[in-house]
Amino acid sequence: MYVAALDVGTGGLHVAVYTAPGTVIAEAYLEIGYSSDETGRFLEFDPEVLFTRSMNLLAGTIRRASLPEHAQLVLAVTGQRHGSVFLDQQMQPVLAVANLDGRVDPATLQGLQEDFGKIFHLAGRIPSEIFPATRLLWMREHQREVYGRIRGFLMINEWFTYRMTGVARCERTSISESLLVSLSHAAWSDELFSIFGLSELSRWEIVPPGTIVGTLDPSVARQFGLPNHTAVSLSAADTQCAAVGSGATSAGDVVVVNGSTTPVVMVTKQPILDPLQRTWTDLYVDDLFLLESNAGRTGMVYRDMVKLLSCQELPEASIDAVFEAQRRGISANLMPDPEQSVDFHQCPQELRFTADPIAALTLLPYLMMENTAFAVAANIAELLRVTGETPRRILLTGGSSRSELTQSILAVLLADAPLFLTETYDTTARGAAMLALVAANPKLSLEEVFSEGNQHGRKPLAPPASSRFADVIQERYLGWRQRYRDMALRNSG
Repeated sequence: MYVAALDVGTGGLHVAVYTAPGTVIAEAYLEIGYSSDETGRFLEFDPEVLFTRSMNLLAGTIRRASLPEHAQLVLAVTGQRHGSVFLDQQMQPVLAVANLDGRVDPATLQGLQEDFGKIFHLAGRIPSEIFPATRLLWMREHQREVYGRIRGFLMINEWFTYRMTGVARCERTSISESLLVSLSHAAWSDELFSIFGLSELSRWEIVPPGTIVGTLDPSVARQFGLPNHTAVSLSAADTQCAAVGSGATSAGDVVVVNGSTTPVVMVTKQPILDPLQRTWTDLYVDDLFLLESNAGRTGMVYRDMVKLLSCQELPEASIDAVFEAQRRGISANLMPDPEQSVDFHQCPQELRFTADPIAALTLLPYLMMENTAFAVAANIAELLRVTGETPRRILLTGGSSRSELTQSILAVLLADAPLFLTETYDTTARGAAMLALVAANPKLSLEEVFSEGNQHGRKPLAPPASSRFADVIQERYLGWRQRYRDMALRNSG
Protein backbone atom coordinates (compact mmCIF):
# COMPACT_ATOMS: atom_id res chain seq x y z
CA MET A 1 0.00 0.00 0.00
CA TYR A 2 1.11 3.56 -0.73
CA VAL A 3 -0.11 6.87 0.70
CA ALA A 4 0.13 10.23 -1.05
CA ALA A 5 -0.32 12.93 1.60
CA LEU A 6 -1.41 16.44 0.61
CA ASP A 7 -0.83 19.19 3.16
CA VAL A 8 -2.58 22.47 2.29
CA GLY A 9 -0.42 24.58 4.58
CA THR A 10 -0.35 28.25 5.50
CA GLY A 11 2.55 29.07 3.22
CA GLY A 12 2.25 26.39 0.56
CA LEU A 13 1.28 22.96 -0.66
CA HIS A 14 3.35 19.94 0.27
CA VAL A 15 2.91 16.47 -1.21
CA ALA A 16 4.77 13.36 -0.04
CA VAL A 17 4.32 9.80 -1.28
CA TYR A 18 5.05 7.11 1.32
CA THR A 19 5.44 3.35 1.29
CA ALA A 20 3.67 1.50 4.07
CA PRO A 21 6.91 1.25 6.16
CA GLY A 22 7.22 5.05 6.05
CA THR A 23 9.78 5.66 3.31
CA VAL A 24 9.31 8.84 1.26
CA ILE A 25 9.69 7.97 -2.42
CA ALA A 26 8.68 11.32 -3.93
CA GLU A 27 7.71 14.76 -2.66
CA ALA A 28 7.10 18.30 -3.87
CA TYR A 29 6.37 21.77 -2.53
CA LEU A 30 4.64 24.78 -4.05
CA GLU A 31 4.19 28.18 -2.41
CA ILE A 32 0.72 29.67 -2.43
CA GLY A 33 -0.53 33.22 -2.02
CA TYR A 34 -3.76 34.93 -1.07
CA SER A 35 -5.63 37.98 -2.25
CA SER A 36 -6.29 40.76 0.22
CA ASP A 37 -7.91 44.15 0.66
CA GLU A 38 -6.06 47.40 1.11
CA THR A 39 -5.86 46.89 4.88
CA GLY A 40 -4.19 43.51 4.57
CA ARG A 41 -6.71 41.99 6.97
CA PHE A 42 -8.58 39.89 4.41
CA LEU A 43 -6.81 36.73 3.19
CA GLU A 44 -8.96 35.03 0.55
CA PHE A 45 -8.31 32.47 -2.16
CA ASP A 46 -10.11 30.90 -5.11
CA PRO A 47 -10.76 27.34 -3.92
CA GLU A 48 -11.14 25.91 -7.44
CA VAL A 49 -7.81 27.40 -8.53
CA LEU A 50 -6.10 26.08 -5.40
CA PHE A 51 -7.73 22.68 -5.88
CA THR A 52 -6.46 22.46 -9.47
CA ARG A 53 -2.94 23.47 -8.47
CA SER A 54 -2.99 20.97 -5.61
CA MET A 55 -4.24 18.09 -7.72
CA ASN A 56 -1.69 18.80 -10.45
CA LEU A 57 1.07 18.78 -7.85
CA LEU A 58 -0.33 15.61 -6.31
CA ALA A 59 -0.66 13.81 -9.64
CA GLY A 60 2.80 14.85 -10.81
CA THR A 61 4.41 13.66 -7.58
CA ILE A 62 2.62 10.32 -7.77
CA ARG A 63 3.86 9.85 -11.34
CA ARG A 64 7.42 10.57 -10.24
CA ALA A 65 7.04 7.97 -7.50
CA SER A 66 6.68 5.30 -10.26
CA LEU A 67 4.29 3.12 -8.29
CA PRO A 68 3.84 -0.48 -9.42
CA GLU A 69 0.91 -1.11 -11.75
CA HIS A 70 -2.31 -1.76 -9.82
CA ALA A 71 -0.68 -0.55 -6.58
CA GLN A 72 -3.12 0.20 -3.78
CA LEU A 73 -3.06 3.97 -3.22
CA VAL A 74 -4.69 6.18 -0.59
CA LEU A 75 -4.79 9.99 -0.80
CA ALA A 76 -4.59 11.65 2.64
CA VAL A 77 -5.54 15.32 3.01
CA THR A 78 -4.62 17.62 5.87
CA GLY A 79 -4.53 21.40 5.98
CA GLN A 80 -4.19 24.63 7.88
CA ARG A 81 -6.45 25.04 10.87
CA HIS A 82 -9.12 27.77 10.88
CA GLY A 83 -9.06 28.21 7.10
CA SER A 84 -12.51 27.48 5.66
CA VAL A 85 -14.69 27.43 2.56
CA PHE A 86 -18.20 28.86 2.93
CA LEU A 87 -20.80 27.17 0.71
CA ASP A 88 -24.21 27.94 -0.74
CA GLN A 89 -27.25 25.65 -0.95
CA GLN A 90 -25.82 23.89 -4.04
CA MET A 91 -22.47 23.30 -2.27
CA GLN A 92 -20.76 25.91 -4.45
CA PRO A 93 -18.08 28.10 -2.80
CA VAL A 94 -19.25 31.58 -1.81
CA LEU A 95 -16.05 32.61 -0.04
CA ALA A 96 -12.81 30.88 0.94
CA VAL A 97 -10.46 32.32 3.56
CA ALA A 98 -7.05 31.36 4.93
CA ASN A 99 -6.37 30.65 8.59
CA LEU A 100 -4.82 34.09 9.17
CA ASP A 101 -7.73 36.02 7.68
CA GLY A 102 -8.37 38.84 10.14
CA ARG A 103 -11.52 40.54 8.92
CA VAL A 104 -13.32 40.24 12.26
CA ASP A 105 -13.13 43.52 14.17
CA PRO A 106 -12.95 44.06 17.95
CA ALA A 107 -16.54 45.31 18.05
CA THR A 108 -17.80 41.94 16.81
CA LEU A 109 -15.89 40.13 19.54
CA GLN A 110 -17.01 42.65 22.14
CA GLY A 111 -20.59 41.71 21.38
CA LEU A 112 -19.82 38.18 22.60
CA GLN A 113 -18.15 39.31 25.82
CA GLU A 114 -20.93 38.10 28.11
CA ASP A 115 -20.69 34.59 26.60
CA PHE A 116 -16.88 34.27 26.61
CA GLY A 117 -16.83 32.03 29.69
CA LYS A 118 -19.57 29.75 28.36
CA ILE A 119 -17.91 29.51 24.94
CA PHE A 120 -14.55 28.71 26.53
CA HIS A 121 -16.11 25.98 28.67
CA LEU A 122 -17.86 24.38 25.70
CA ALA A 123 -15.31 24.84 22.92
CA GLY A 124 -12.03 25.01 24.85
CA ARG A 125 -11.08 28.48 23.58
CA ILE A 126 -12.29 32.05 23.69
CA PRO A 127 -13.67 33.74 20.55
CA SER A 128 -11.26 35.58 18.28
CA GLU A 129 -11.00 36.65 14.67
CA ILE A 130 -9.72 33.35 13.28
CA PHE A 131 -12.75 31.11 13.78
CA PRO A 132 -15.48 30.43 11.20
CA ALA A 133 -18.21 31.24 13.76
CA THR A 134 -16.88 34.74 14.44
CA ARG A 135 -16.24 35.35 10.73
CA LEU A 136 -19.87 34.49 10.01
CA LEU A 137 -20.97 36.83 12.80
CA TRP A 138 -18.92 39.65 11.23
CA MET A 139 -20.20 38.89 7.71
CA ARG A 140 -23.79 39.05 8.92
CA GLU A 141 -23.17 42.69 9.83
CA HIS A 142 -20.64 43.81 7.21
CA GLN A 143 -21.05 41.50 4.17
CA ARG A 144 -24.77 40.87 4.17
CA GLU A 145 -25.05 39.82 0.54
CA VAL A 146 -22.27 37.25 0.97
CA TYR A 147 -23.68 36.06 4.29
CA GLY A 148 -27.15 35.65 2.81
CA ARG A 149 -25.87 33.10 0.30
CA ILE A 150 -24.03 30.95 2.86
CA ARG A 151 -25.71 27.74 4.01
CA GLY A 152 -22.73 25.99 5.57
CA PHE A 153 -18.96 25.68 5.59
CA LEU A 154 -16.19 23.11 5.50
CA MET A 155 -12.66 23.47 6.81
CA ILE A 156 -10.05 23.48 4.03
CA ASN A 157 -9.07 19.80 4.27
CA GLU A 158 -12.76 18.85 4.47
CA TRP A 159 -13.60 20.85 1.36
CA PHE A 160 -10.71 19.27 -0.55
CA THR A 161 -11.93 15.76 0.24
CA TYR A 162 -15.48 16.80 -0.68
CA ARG A 163 -14.21 18.12 -3.99
CA MET A 164 -12.29 14.88 -4.58
CA THR A 165 -15.10 12.47 -3.70
CA GLY A 166 -18.40 14.35 -3.73
CA VAL A 167 -18.91 13.28 -0.10
CA ALA A 168 -19.16 16.05 2.53
CA ARG A 169 -17.84 15.08 5.95
CA CYS A 170 -16.36 17.03 8.84
CA GLU A 171 -13.28 15.76 10.65
CA ARG A 172 -13.23 15.88 14.42
CA THR A 173 -9.99 17.80 15.08
CA SER A 174 -10.48 20.22 12.18
CA ILE A 175 -14.10 21.15 12.78
CA SER A 176 -13.43 21.61 16.51
CA GLU A 177 -11.54 24.74 15.38
CA SER A 178 -14.86 26.27 14.26
CA LEU A 179 -16.11 27.32 17.76
CA LEU A 180 -19.28 25.32 17.10
CA VAL A 181 -18.22 21.91 18.45
CA SER A 182 -18.48 20.69 22.04
CA LEU A 183 -15.06 19.71 23.33
CA SER A 184 -16.34 17.12 25.79
CA HIS A 185 -18.66 15.41 23.30
CA ALA A 186 -16.67 15.93 20.05
CA ALA A 187 -20.02 16.82 18.44
CA TRP A 188 -21.88 19.84 17.12
CA SER A 189 -23.15 21.97 19.99
CA ASP A 190 -26.69 23.33 19.74
CA GLU A 191 -25.84 25.78 22.49
CA LEU A 192 -22.87 27.23 20.59
CA PHE A 193 -24.93 27.51 17.39
CA SER A 194 -27.53 29.40 19.40
CA ILE A 195 -24.99 31.78 20.99
CA PHE A 196 -23.69 32.74 17.54
CA GLY A 197 -27.15 32.83 15.97
CA LEU A 198 -26.18 30.24 13.35
CA SER A 199 -28.73 27.52 14.02
CA GLU A 200 -29.83 27.40 10.36
CA LEU A 201 -26.42 26.38 9.08
CA SER A 202 -25.97 22.91 7.60
CA ARG A 203 -24.10 20.39 9.71
CA TRP A 204 -22.37 17.38 8.21
CA GLU A 205 -21.44 14.15 9.93
CA ILE A 206 -18.28 14.43 12.06
CA VAL A 207 -15.82 11.55 11.56
CA PRO A 208 -12.55 10.55 13.29
CA PRO A 209 -9.23 11.73 11.82
CA GLY A 210 -7.99 9.58 8.95
CA THR A 211 -11.43 8.26 7.98
CA ILE A 212 -11.66 6.94 4.42
CA VAL A 213 -14.57 9.08 3.21
CA GLY A 214 -14.82 7.66 -0.31
CA THR A 215 -12.98 7.20 -3.58
CA LEU A 216 -11.97 9.71 -6.21
CA ASP A 217 -14.85 10.94 -8.30
CA PRO A 218 -14.33 9.44 -11.81
CA SER A 219 -14.31 12.88 -13.43
CA VAL A 220 -11.62 14.08 -11.02
CA ALA A 221 -9.57 10.94 -11.63
CA ARG A 222 -9.78 11.46 -15.41
CA GLN A 223 -8.99 15.17 -15.24
CA PHE A 224 -5.77 14.66 -13.29
CA GLY A 225 -4.74 11.26 -14.61
CA LEU A 226 -5.12 9.44 -11.31
CA PRO A 227 -6.23 5.81 -10.87
CA ASN A 228 -9.96 5.14 -10.58
CA HIS A 229 -11.17 3.85 -7.21
CA THR A 230 -8.34 5.62 -5.35
CA ALA A 231 -9.36 5.89 -1.68
CA VAL A 232 -9.42 9.34 -0.02
CA SER A 233 -8.63 9.82 3.67
CA LEU A 234 -9.83 12.91 5.53
CA SER A 235 -6.98 13.49 7.93
CA ALA A 236 -6.61 15.56 11.06
CA ALA A 237 -5.83 19.28 11.15
CA ASP A 238 -2.19 20.10 10.40
CA THR A 239 -1.04 20.64 14.01
CA GLN A 240 -2.59 17.36 15.13
CA CYS A 241 -1.04 15.57 12.13
CA ALA A 242 2.37 17.02 13.02
CA ALA A 243 1.97 15.69 16.57
CA VAL A 244 1.07 12.23 15.25
CA GLY A 245 3.97 12.32 12.77
CA SER A 246 6.35 13.25 15.60
CA GLY A 247 5.29 10.16 17.55
CA ALA A 248 3.40 11.98 20.31
CA THR A 249 1.02 9.24 21.40
CA SER A 250 1.38 9.35 25.21
CA ALA A 251 0.17 11.80 27.83
CA GLY A 252 2.92 14.27 28.70
CA ASP A 253 4.48 14.33 25.23
CA VAL A 254 5.09 17.91 24.08
CA VAL A 255 5.43 18.78 20.38
CA VAL A 256 6.85 22.06 19.05
CA VAL A 257 5.69 22.52 15.43
CA ASN A 258 8.18 25.17 14.39
CA GLY A 259 6.88 26.32 11.00
CA SER A 260 5.01 29.32 9.56
CA THR A 261 3.45 29.59 12.99
CA THR A 262 4.60 27.60 16.01
CA PRO A 263 1.94 25.76 17.98
CA VAL A 264 3.29 24.19 21.18
CA VAL A 265 1.10 21.30 22.33
CA MET A 266 1.03 18.74 25.13
CA VAL A 267 -0.84 15.43 24.93
CA THR A 268 -3.33 14.99 27.79
CA LYS A 269 -5.82 12.29 28.75
CA GLN A 270 -8.62 14.74 29.45
CA PRO A 271 -9.56 18.29 28.45
CA ILE A 272 -7.82 20.89 30.62
CA LEU A 273 -9.47 24.29 30.86
CA ASP A 274 -7.02 27.01 31.81
CA PRO A 275 -8.54 29.27 34.53
CA LEU A 276 -6.76 32.24 32.90
CA GLN A 277 -8.06 31.25 29.45
CA ARG A 278 -4.57 31.70 27.97
CA THR A 279 -4.28 28.20 26.51
CA TRP A 280 -6.56 26.10 24.32
CA THR A 281 -7.64 22.50 24.52
CA ASP A 282 -7.77 20.71 21.16
CA LEU A 283 -9.27 17.38 20.19
CA TYR A 284 -6.66 14.79 19.21
CA VAL A 285 -6.54 11.13 18.15
CA ASP A 286 -8.36 8.32 19.95
CA ASP A 287 -9.54 9.61 23.35
CA LEU A 288 -6.64 12.02 23.83
CA PHE A 289 -6.51 15.83 23.82
CA LEU A 290 -3.90 18.50 23.18
CA LEU A 291 -3.29 21.45 25.50
CA GLU A 292 -2.01 24.26 23.27
CA SER A 293 -0.04 27.42 23.62
CA ASN A 294 1.36 29.21 20.55
CA ALA A 295 4.55 31.09 19.80
CA GLY A 296 2.92 33.06 17.00
CA ARG A 297 3.90 33.85 13.42
CA THR A 298 7.52 32.76 13.82
CA GLY A 299 8.23 31.54 10.28
CA MET A 300 6.05 34.26 8.79
CA VAL A 301 7.98 36.96 10.66
CA TYR A 302 11.14 35.44 9.20
CA ARG A 303 9.71 35.61 5.68
CA ASP A 304 8.58 39.20 6.26
CA MET A 305 12.13 40.12 7.22
CA VAL A 306 13.51 38.38 4.13
CA LYS A 307 11.15 40.41 1.93
CA LEU A 308 11.98 43.61 3.79
CA LEU A 309 15.68 43.08 3.16
CA SER A 310 15.13 41.90 -0.44
CA CYS A 311 17.13 38.71 -0.04
CA GLN A 312 16.51 35.01 -0.63
CA GLU A 313 17.08 34.04 2.98
CA LEU A 314 18.83 35.31 6.07
CA PRO A 315 22.33 33.91 6.59
CA GLU A 316 22.74 31.23 9.24
CA ALA A 317 23.78 32.71 12.58
CA SER A 318 26.73 31.28 14.46
CA ILE A 319 27.34 30.86 18.15
CA ASP A 320 29.58 33.94 18.02
CA ALA A 321 26.45 36.05 17.40
CA VAL A 322 25.19 35.15 20.88
CA PHE A 323 28.21 36.69 22.55
CA GLU A 324 28.32 39.63 20.12
CA ALA A 325 24.69 40.54 20.87
CA GLN A 326 25.37 40.30 24.59
CA ARG A 327 28.56 42.37 24.38
CA ARG A 328 26.81 45.14 22.44
CA GLY A 329 23.67 45.05 24.56
CA ILE A 330 21.40 44.26 21.58
CA SER A 331 18.11 42.44 22.12
CA ALA A 332 14.73 42.42 20.38
CA ASN A 333 11.14 41.43 21.08
CA LEU A 334 9.68 40.11 17.83
CA MET A 335 7.03 37.63 18.98
CA PRO A 336 3.72 38.02 20.84
CA ASP A 337 3.70 38.19 24.61
CA PRO A 338 3.70 34.56 25.81
CA GLU A 339 1.70 35.51 28.89
CA GLN A 340 -1.22 36.99 26.97
CA SER A 341 -2.97 34.19 25.09
CA VAL A 342 -2.49 31.26 22.75
CA ASP A 343 -4.42 33.37 20.26
CA PHE A 344 -1.50 35.50 19.15
CA HIS A 345 -3.74 37.42 16.74
CA GLN A 346 -5.07 39.45 19.64
CA CYS A 347 -1.74 39.94 21.42
CA PRO A 348 0.04 43.28 21.12
CA GLN A 349 3.29 42.87 19.21
CA GLU A 350 6.13 45.33 19.09
CA LEU A 351 9.41 45.28 17.22
CA ARG A 352 11.64 46.62 19.97
CA PHE A 353 15.42 46.77 19.94
CA THR A 354 17.31 47.60 23.14
CA ALA A 355 20.07 49.31 21.13
CA ASP A 356 20.52 51.30 17.92
CA PRO A 357 18.24 49.56 15.36
CA ILE A 358 20.80 50.06 12.61
CA ALA A 359 23.43 48.22 14.62
CA ALA A 360 20.86 45.57 15.51
CA LEU A 361 20.24 44.83 11.83
CA THR A 362 23.69 43.27 11.60
CA LEU A 363 22.55 40.70 14.14
CA LEU A 364 19.04 40.27 12.74
CA PRO A 365 19.51 36.61 11.68
CA TYR A 366 20.48 35.75 15.23
CA LEU A 367 17.75 37.89 16.83
CA MET A 368 15.11 36.15 14.69
CA MET A 369 16.36 32.75 15.80
CA GLU A 370 16.71 33.80 19.42
CA ASN A 371 13.15 35.16 19.58
CA THR A 372 11.72 31.96 18.11
CA ALA A 373 13.60 29.81 20.62
CA PHE A 374 12.65 32.09 23.52
CA ALA A 375 9.00 32.06 22.43
CA VAL A 376 9.00 28.25 22.32
CA ALA A 377 10.45 28.01 25.83
CA ALA A 378 8.00 30.60 27.19
CA ASN A 379 5.01 28.81 25.70
CA ILE A 380 6.13 25.47 27.12
CA ALA A 381 6.25 27.27 30.47
CA GLU A 382 2.59 28.20 29.88
CA LEU A 383 1.71 24.51 29.45
CA LEU A 384 3.52 23.68 32.68
CA ARG A 385 1.69 26.50 34.47
CA VAL A 386 -1.65 24.93 33.55
CA THR A 387 -0.78 21.26 34.12
CA GLY A 388 1.76 21.54 36.92
CA GLU A 389 3.60 18.64 35.29
CA THR A 390 7.03 18.19 33.74
CA PRO A 391 6.83 17.00 30.13
CA ARG A 392 7.47 13.30 29.49
CA ARG A 393 9.56 14.40 26.50
CA ILE A 394 9.71 17.36 24.11
CA LEU A 395 9.69 16.71 20.35
CA LEU A 396 10.97 19.50 18.11
CA THR A 397 9.82 19.50 14.48
CA GLY A 398 9.06 21.87 11.59
CA GLY A 399 11.28 23.57 9.02
CA SER A 400 12.42 26.35 11.36
CA SER A 401 14.00 23.71 13.61
CA ARG A 402 16.83 23.06 11.15
CA SER A 403 19.20 25.57 12.75
CA GLU A 404 21.77 23.99 15.04
CA LEU A 405 21.96 27.22 17.02
CA THR A 406 18.19 27.15 17.62
CA GLN A 407 18.55 23.56 18.81
CA SER A 408 21.38 24.57 21.17
CA ILE A 409 19.41 27.46 22.67
CA LEU A 410 16.39 25.24 23.27
CA ALA A 411 18.56 22.52 24.78
CA VAL A 412 19.70 25.08 27.37
CA LEU A 413 16.23 26.44 28.12
CA LEU A 414 14.48 23.05 28.15
CA ALA A 415 17.11 21.06 30.00
CA ASP A 416 14.60 19.76 32.58
CA ALA A 417 12.97 17.33 30.10
CA PRO A 418 14.31 14.96 27.40
CA LEU A 419 14.50 16.96 24.14
CA PHE A 420 14.47 15.33 20.71
CA LEU A 421 14.64 16.50 17.11
CA THR A 422 12.37 14.53 14.75
CA GLU A 423 13.97 12.63 11.88
CA THR A 424 11.99 14.62 9.33
CA TYR A 425 11.00 18.26 9.63
CA ASP A 426 7.76 17.64 7.74
CA THR A 427 5.85 15.57 10.24
CA THR A 428 2.49 16.99 9.11
CA ALA A 429 2.33 14.96 5.88
CA ARG A 430 3.86 12.02 7.71
CA GLY A 431 1.12 12.12 10.36
CA ALA A 432 -1.58 12.31 7.68
CA ALA A 433 -0.10 9.23 6.01
CA MET A 434 0.03 7.36 9.32
CA LEU A 435 -3.63 8.10 10.07
CA ALA A 436 -4.63 6.97 6.56
CA LEU A 437 -2.79 3.65 6.96
CA VAL A 438 -4.49 2.98 10.30
CA ALA A 439 -7.89 3.78 8.76
CA ALA A 440 -7.18 1.46 5.81
CA ASN A 441 -5.98 -1.33 8.10
CA PRO A 442 -7.84 -1.29 11.44
CA LYS A 443 -5.60 -4.07 12.77
CA LEU A 444 -2.74 -1.56 12.94
CA SER A 445 -2.23 0.99 15.72
CA LEU A 446 -0.54 4.36 15.41
CA GLU A 447 2.38 3.02 17.47
CA GLU A 448 2.92 0.27 14.89
CA VAL A 449 2.69 2.41 11.76
CA PHE A 450 6.13 3.63 10.68
CA SER A 451 7.32 2.07 13.96
CA GLU A 452 10.94 1.64 12.88
CA GLY A 453 11.21 5.26 11.83
CA ASN A 454 9.51 6.44 15.01
CA GLN A 455 11.79 4.35 17.19
CA HIS A 456 15.10 5.32 15.61
CA GLY A 457 14.31 8.63 13.99
CA ARG A 458 14.58 11.08 16.87
CA LYS A 459 17.87 12.74 17.66
CA PRO A 460 18.45 13.60 21.34
CA LEU A 461 19.51 17.19 21.90
CA ALA A 462 21.79 18.14 24.78
CA PRO A 463 23.01 21.58 25.91
CA PRO A 464 26.44 22.62 24.60
CA ALA A 465 29.37 21.95 26.92
CA SER A 466 30.07 25.69 27.26
CA SER A 467 28.73 26.93 30.59
CA ARG A 468 29.32 30.50 29.40
CA PHE A 469 26.94 29.95 26.48
CA ALA A 470 24.29 28.57 28.82
CA ASP A 471 24.69 31.47 31.25
CA VAL A 472 24.36 34.08 28.49
CA ILE A 473 21.29 32.39 27.01
CA GLN A 474 19.57 32.18 30.39
CA GLU A 475 20.31 35.85 31.11
CA ARG A 476 19.03 36.99 27.72
CA TYR A 477 15.90 34.86 28.05
CA LEU A 478 15.03 36.33 31.44
CA GLY A 479 15.54 39.83 30.04
CA TRP A 480 13.26 39.01 27.09
CA ARG A 481 10.51 37.85 29.45
CA GLN A 482 10.91 40.89 31.69
CA ARG A 483 10.58 43.33 28.79
CA TYR A 484 7.18 41.82 27.96
CA ARG A 485 6.08 42.22 31.55
CA ASP A 486 7.24 45.85 31.51
CA MET A 487 5.27 46.40 28.29
CA ALA A 488 2.16 44.87 29.85
CA LEU A 489 2.46 47.19 32.85
CA ARG A 490 2.81 50.23 30.60
CA ASN A 491 -0.18 49.20 28.50
CA SER A 492 -2.35 48.57 31.57
CA GLY A 493 -1.37 51.90 33.10
